[in-house]
Order: sequence, then C-alpha cells, then structure tokens
Amino acid sequence: MTQVHVVTHTHWDREWYLSFEVFRVRLIELMEKLLQIMEKDPDYHFHLDGQTVVLEDYQEIGGNMEKLIKLVRQGNIQVGPWYILPDEFLITGEAWIRNYLYSQKIAKRFGIPLSKVAYLPDMFGHNAYMPTILKGLGMEWSVLWRGVGREDLLTFLWKSPHGDAVNVYHLVDGYGNASHQDKTEEEFKERLLEEAKRLEKLQGDSVILLMNGTDHELPLANIKDILKELSSEELHFFQSDLETFLSELEKPEKEMLGELRNPKKEPVLKNVTSTRTSGKRLHFEADQLYEHYVEPLLALAKMNGEEISSEELWYGWKLILQSQPHDSICGCGADEVHRTVLDRLRRAIDHGKMLCAKAAKRLVTRIHSEKGLLVFNPLEWESETLVETIVYLPRGNWQLEEADFSVILPVEDSDSNQKGLEDPLALRFLSEHSVDTVVPPDSVPHRCYFKAKLPPLGLKSFKIVPRKTLEDETKFATPFEIAENGTLKVCWEGFKYENLCYVKDV
Repeated sequence: MTQVHVVTHTHWDREWYLSFEVFRVRLIELMEKLLQIMEKDPDYHFHLDGQTVVLEDYQEIGGNMEKLIKLVRQGNIQVGPWYILPDEFLITGEAWIRNYLYSQKIAKRFGIPLSKVAYLPDMFGHNAYMPTILKGLGMEWSVLWRGVGREDLLTFLWKSPHGDAVNVYHLVDGYGNASHQDKTEEEFKERLLEEAKRLEKLQGDSVILLMNGTDHELPLANIKDILKELSSEELHFFQSDLETFLSELEKPEKEMLGELRNPKKEPVLKNVTSTRTSGKRLHFEADQLYEHYVEPLLALAKMNGEEISSEELWYGWKLILQSQPHDSICGCGADEVHRTVLDRLRRAIDHGKMLCAKAAKRLVTRIHSEKGLLVFNPLEWESETLVETIVYLPRGNWQLEEADFSVILPVEDSDSNQKGLEDPLALRFLSEHSVDTVVPPDSVPHRCYFKAKLPPLGLKSFKIVPRKTLEDETKFATPFEIAENGTLKVCWEGFKYENLCYVKDV
C-alpha cells in the first residue's frame, strides 16, 4: 500500500502584488481559522511555510498569541527554520546565516521548536553553495522547487562545489500540487487522486508527498475527513508533516552538482536580477555596511570593554532581512511594495551608520585620547590603502605622525577642494567655503589624504601634532653672532672662532 503524506500548509508572501498590511489582514484571518480548527481537532497539523516572521506579524495585532504558541510547542503547527524565505542569488552567505540565527532568536523568545527541514519552496532557482550552508547549519534534508529541470528526479543528493551534500526532495509539481483553492469538494478529491497516482508512477516508491496549500491559502477544516474517504487498499491518504514524510524516505543515490537554475520544467525568472535596480543597489549598500563595518566595529568596541546592546544590531539586520524575500528584493511586486522596500533599507542604513559612529566614538575615547585619527580596516587581511577624510584643526602648523613618531605628512595650505586633491599624499588646509558642512568654532577644515598600511580587521592610530617650524629647528645652545662681513663668530667653552663661514646674497 502506498502511503500518501498530505501536508496542509500555506505559502506566505508578506508583500507582493498587494502590500504587507493588506496581506497581514488575511494572515490574521488564516491564524484565527487555524486556531478554531485545532480547538475542535487537536490532531490537526499545519505547516507555516518554513518562516517565523509570520509569528511576529501576527503578534503585533493578533489576539490569540498564547494559543498559537502553545500549538507550535505541541507540534501541531510547524514553523521555521528560516525567519523569511529569501532570494538565493541577491543576498550573501552571511545574510543566510543571519536569517537562520534571527529565527533561532524568535524560537528562544517564544520557547518553541523549529523545523529541521531546509524548506526552499519558491526561490527563483538555487545557489550552488546552498548545500554548504545547509550542511553547516546541521540540516540533512531540503524540500525545494524550481530549477531542477527534471521531472523524473524526485530525490537526489545535492552537492556544492566544495563537496558538501544534503538530501533533497524535489517538489516536481510545485508546492501547491494538492491545493483546494477554487475547487469544489469533488474537484479537490479528483485532484488528490490524480496527483497521487502520477507521483506513485514517477517516484516508484511506496511513500509520496502531496502539498495541500498554495499562496495565501486558508486551511481546509474537513481535510482529514476527505483523506479518510479517499483511502483505499492501494492508497492510504493521511495528514502528515515534512519531517515525518522524510523520515520514511530512503536516502537518495543519484547526485546533482552545483547551481539549480534550469528553466526546462518551471520558470526560474532570471530576469528579475535586473529589475528595479535602485532597490538592489540600496540592499547591497545596507548589507555591506552591516557585514563589514557595523558588526566589526561593535565587536571591537566590546573587546575594548564597552557595553554593547545586541538588540540595536539585530534591529538593523531585521530590516534588511525583511527586504530579502524574492518578491521584495527581486522587484517583482507592486510599486507600493517597492517603495516600502526602499524605505525599509534606508532606515537600516541610517541606523547602521549611527551604530558605526557610536562604536567609533567609544573606541576613540579608549584607544586614542590625543588629537588625531583612528583608521579602521574592514578587510580580513593587511591592507595598504589611501585614507581620505576632513579634519578640523585650529589655524597653525600641523603634521601627521604614526604611533612611533615617524612623520607621515606635514600640513600644506590650500584654498580649494581641487588643490587639496592634486597630491595623493596631503594634509592641507581648505577654506571654510570649500566643504559642505558646518565648521566648528576656532577651527578650519583640512583635507587629510594619505597612504597607510593597516592591520587586518583592525584599527590604526595616527596623531596630529604641532609641526616644528624652521625657527624651532635652528635654535642653538651655543651663542653666536654674525659679523658685518657676513661671517659667523662662535664662542664655545672660552674659545672664540671667527670667519668660520659667510653668507652670500644670490
């Protein structure tokens, strides 16, 4: 007898052809209906699309959060392991890890278990290195759609170029192959039987999977009665979950290597990588800011004894993560959604810049108490690079020194930005009108532009000190006088030396 595992679920796009707030109203409706069903049927199961962000979205305005969390704890509702379902080609590997870690953070907050199945249902193809990431997170199975390009391959071992591998169950007919949406009960029954027989023939196995759900679909209250009615000596239909289904599958023998982006069977929509590029550029800026500046600077500040709140950091990361679902970052949603994404990313960037400033200020007070510069290298290797900034100093003569007192640059005067950039190695005075900022009292702006060798992922200190003038450097301890004929007369230890040298006007 073939065991037909039916997973009741929904696929939840937070924002797409309608805005987040519009879809959230439907989310509340879905949750309330689900709670009502489970109150009457304690054995009902539901898969919440592999995401935990929906818990936060419901918590903000939903009225039965305690009941919902209780059902997740009991295993009736499966959530996670991800915070959101992102596009795999427009984000970094680090962002994937943050996605997973923030979901873990939510799980800890609510005291709930997370699914251990790497659910990737609707990404527009799959990155070659996903097996490496999934393996590193301790996941053995992934359930995915799009990009495999083969109808005859339902299970396979997916290997990354590094050689890391995970088992895959391929949703050959998508995540909605047993959806009840827009169907009468009889039409739904026909669909279940038709798909079960098709997969049985394709898979050649006694264990198959039907996905009872699709985009924003609400649960069907009598699904278990329908499944019981359909069961026969050949096919046993029953409500299940992904982990139970996968535990009964044999480990696959066939292998697939690298990127899964074959459009032969279903569209992978490669063109979305060039749509609404303003959002993609802003996302890249935000991601690089947090990965290479915000987090390292906060870590360095903490290493130097500063109290740093991780919640401030996670707030910025959450704004970035919420902009990474494929309909958001790929720019294939409504104009209103795109504007929301841009606003969210700008907020993340503003927040990140302030965290950088906060960390830098604290580092300066601990590491560099004198007037000068503290330069940060975000690279993980030693770097010789050009440093450019504007510093405000009182009028006078200054020079830039390293910690060992070796002089790097003297100050030179300049009346414009252009002159200040002619020489790539310069610490030059600029007139107040040549910079677009407010000049502090009793100070004038100087453009600082010099080459420096910086330690890997670290800081280097440079002092700005008064520069010695020619007069300072030509003071003699031994008295002398200049004769009328231009020669020097020097008196030293009682002896007088005359006509030692002369000065000639040329």
